[in-house]
Amino acid sequence: MNTDKSQGHLNKGVASEAGILDAENSGGRGQAPRIGAGTRPIRAVRLSYRTTESQIVAVLERALDEHPTVAVGSYPHFDDGVRRVDIVLKSADPGALDAAAAWMGEELGQVLSAP
Repeated sequence: MNTDKSQGHLNKGVASEAGILDAENSGGRGQAPRIGAGTRPIRAVRLSYRTTESQIVAVLERALDEHPTVAVGSYPHFDDGVRRVDIVLKSADPGALDAAAAWMGEELGQVLSAP
């Protein structure tokens, strides 16, 4: 993982802007990601939400524990006065990726719809 502070920041093990974390293969949070092994292709899913990273960081952290074979990246941006966060999930296991994307959608839906 890129830990260059000029590229972004790390918040409690969830990578934002700077890169993507992989809890399964990193040996601990904050180390270089490795997703899968061998020649299996890596699949990715991008989810985009109109929110700030601080509002969803707890869900991002839980995702690392709930879906250890899926890398989680968080990319906040501000375009045309709108704050958005793109979440990128990556895995060599298509079933794990689909499960993580469904879980993330449900969890973020609950967090973002709460009063």
